[in-house]
Amino acid sequence: MVKTIKIGSGEVILTANAATPYRYKQLFNEDLLKLFADSANKSEAENMNLTDTVMKLCFVMMKQAEKADMSLLSEEDFLTWLEGYDPMDIIYVGQDIINIYLGSTNTSVTSKKK
Repeated sequence: MVKTIKIGSGEVILTANAATPYRYKQLFNEDLLKLFADSANKSEAENMNLTDTVMKLCFVMMKQAEKADMSLLSEEDFLTWLEGYDPMDIIYVGQDIINIYLGSTNTSVTSKKK
């Protein structure tokens, strides 16, 4: 799935596909699917690190859209990218970011079993 969203005063193209969780783990050494599964069982107060996950996910999906060489990226690149935004810019569009990612994991095939 490819979508453009507005973050702060600019637009960012995000791509989510089957490689996204792998790319996330490659860059941040964290299992994206496990992070989302764990967050489903926690309260809002306990889910403060989900904001961090969403910001990282946004960065990965943006870099995928740019067709960047993910093996050359580092957490420092992520932090440099974050410095270009106001503190709440990405948080305001957090649900959009999650929806783009989850939209790529939904199937469009309907079951033929009855």
